Amino acid sequence: MIIRQFSPREVLNKILPQRQKLNISRISDISDFNPVGLRLVQAVRTNIVKGQVSATTGKGFTLLEATCGALCEALERHAAAHFPQNLVVNKRDIGSQRDIQESFGYSTTAQVQDFIAAEDVGSAMHVWVPAIEVLFPYHGSDLGQLLIRPHTSGLACGATLAEASLYGLCEVVERYSTSLLYQRFQNNQTGQLINPVSVADERFQRLYSSVREHGAEMIILRVSALIPTYYVAILDYAGLGPRFMFSSAASSLSERDAIVSALMGAIQGLIVGTQGAREDLSRYETYYASSAQDMERQFFLIRDILSRLNPTSDFPVSGFSEGHCAKSAFELIRFIIASHGFKQILRCELPSVVADFSVVKILIPGMFDQHVNPQRKAYVTRSAA
Repeated sequence: MIIRQFSPREVLNKILPQRQKLNISRISDISDFNPVGLRLVQAVRTNIVKGQVSATTGKGFTLLEATCGALCEALERHAAAHFPQNLVVNKRDIGSQRDIQESFGYSTTAQVQDFIAAEDVGSAMHVWVPAIEVLFPYHGSDLGQLLIRPHTSGLACGATLAEASLYGLCEVVERYSTSLLYQRFQNNQTGQLINPVSVADERFQRLYSSVREHGAEMIILRVSALIPTYYVAILDYAGLGPRFMFSSAASSLSERDAIVSALMGAIQGLIVGTQGAREDLSRYETYYASSAQDMERQFFLIRDILSRLNPTSDFPVSGFSEGHCAKSAFELIRFIIASHGFKQILRCELPSVVADFSVVKILIPGMFDQHVNPQRKAYVTRSAA
């Protein structure tokens, strides 16, 4: 389901000339830290808003793909951090928003102050959503008093509004599904472990073989979710850094794209972690020495629990037809999640400094990343798992 209107070369030609507006000071290829053949690029940013990450990271099978990923993430982060302040509206100007507050899982005593205009995708109606759900970082009056952490779930860019919305929607589903996984995996079946040999995808097999040849251990779980969602964890035995576990997840209409994206994300974590470990081994020598064994044990404990509670299966044949455009893929996922009780999808359009790119934040009341925000009260809706 990789549905992109622009080629990687077109993305590069459109975003790279705007790197000064994005505050990108340099673009670095960190693939030298990579033992498994995936290309990784970081776009390092200066003059960032307090609370932003200073570097965005892109991954791909080519240097061009990885560079595009880093640039697109920089564009998304810039848009979420530079929303016009005059468009942030105080509650005194819009009246009571109690229903929308409760749909986001806030306590009944919460007093949200800052709101931003959004669109209900299904009805095309104008709604107000809490600014803390959209902006990242957020430094307004609601920070702290709501016990909600600003987050980037559902933040995405694309050549069209539909394309950006599709990838934002997939990310919301992924974060929601994996947060349910983290809550339940110790006592419940949460998916199926996948036999990696059965995955009929050349990209996956190339990466998987490289990871195994490197000496790393892996967990591959197809998570019980509304659309294909995969969780991949890697324990690096051969790296210079400590033996930490790195994990990632991805959701897509395509089984193949979901599992490949999850594996690429875990490898990205491994590479970035190795880069940091090489820089900090001396400074954190005592911490690494005391924690490495615990982190190693944690990986095998998780693998044992998943193996005990979940069956091992061959890689499934995709249940969704190919050939979707961004709009039809978005509508299909919207229909699927609506049938499970998630009736409302909210979309905020964010300012983009690149004329040919849309940046959006997708929000789904009831579908939250509770791993990041465990303070949300239990908003009752039918579960995706």
